Amino acid sequence: MLINEVIQVKEGYAEEILVAVQDLLTRVMAKEIKKISTDKFRKLLAKNGHVISIDELIQAVDQSGFASSVNRDEIIPASELPADIDTDAEPTVDVGDLAGSQAMSDIKADL
Repeated sequence: MLINEVIQVKEGYAEEILVAVQDLLTRVMAKEIKKISTDKFRKLLAKNGHVISIDELIQAVDQSGFASSVNRDEIIPASELPADIDTDAEPTVDVGDLAGSQAMSDIKADL
């Protein structure tokens, strides 16, 4: 086998794994699963004929764009926000009111 043939085979395999990961993540999101263990996800892929290492799985999930978070323990689908995201609304500031107060302070200071 020539080197370019080996590279093409590896690229084809990587693309096949990526498509399988995207498909499985789509099914996980459709079932509204908030998170799935990385090991369980890997076993589901193996049942579909794709036996890969945890590191390969993490890389494929990361490249898929279908997960908001992935690590050795769990995968959080893109339909869910990661746990470290602050979802509290920031307090709003009335800029017009602040400007008016500053203008009044400046006028009083000039008097």
